[in-house]
Amino acid sequence: MAATAHAQTLDDAALEAATQSECGKHSYAKRGIAPSGFVKGMAQTYARTWCVAKTKPDSIGAFLAGTDFPLSSDALAVYGRSNGSADDRLRALFALGLGEGMRESSGDRSASRDTTAKVPPSAETAEAGLFQVSADSLGFSKRLPKLVEQFQADSSSCALDRFSQGMKKSSVPDYGTGRGADFQHLSRSCPAFATPYALVMMRVKMQHFGPVRRKEAELAESCERMFDAVEQAVAPSCH
Repeated sequence: MAATAHAQTLDDAALEAATQSECGKHSYAKRGIAPSGFVKGMAQTYARTWCVAKTKPDSIGAFLAGTDFPLSSDALAVYGRSNGSADDRLRALFALGLGEGMRESSGDRSASRDTTAKVPPSAETAEAGLFQVSADSLGFSKRLPKLVEQFQADSSSCALDRFSQGMKKSSVPDYGTGRGADFQHLSRSCPAFATPYALVMMRVKMQHFGPVRRKEAELAESCERMFDAVEQAVAPSCH
C-alpha cells in the first residue's frame, strides 16, 4: 500500500473511532466541551504515533510511552500514571494532552501569546499554539529540535484542516522575529507538530505547564477509552 493511502486508511479508522467516542462529549472544568477538530486531530495523531511505535523502537511514540524519565519532571508520574504497559502510558499521556490543551487554549490550534500579560515576552519566550509552548524550551530534550526540523522540512502531515474544525483562526500575528517567531508559526500552523512536542515536554519538563503542575489539566477516562478504541480500529492497518 502506498504511503499516502496507508496514512489515509489510518486516519479514516481513527476518525471513525473518535466520532463514536464519549470523549468528544466530555465537559472540561471552566472550558466546556472540546472543539470537534481538537478531539479528531488528537485521535488522528495518536493513530499514526501508536502505529509507528509498534515497529520502530526509536520513534517518538516509543519514546513517549517509555519509562526513563525523572519522576519529578514527568507529568505521568505526577498523575500516578507512569506504571502499566507502554500502551497504557501513551493513552494516558494523549488524554492528558487533551486536558492540557483545553486549559491552555480551549483547543484552539491558532492561539497566540497571552496578550493580557503585563510584561511583553521576547520572541523566544512568547507562547503559541494548542499547548502554549515557547521556543526557549528547545533545549529540554534532544528530541525537540529534531521534531522542529522534521515538520519544517515536510508540512504534509501537519493535520491543519483536521485540528481547525469548529474553530475560528486567531487574527493575532506571531510575535517578534527570528527563531522564536518561526517556532510560534510552526506551533500554530502545524498542530501535528505541536502535539508530540508538548507531550515530550510533559514527560521531560512538566513544570513548563502550570495546569499540569497544579493538576488542573484533566485526564478524562472517556478519552483514554477513545485512544484504546483508536488502537483497535487501526491495528489491522499498522505495518
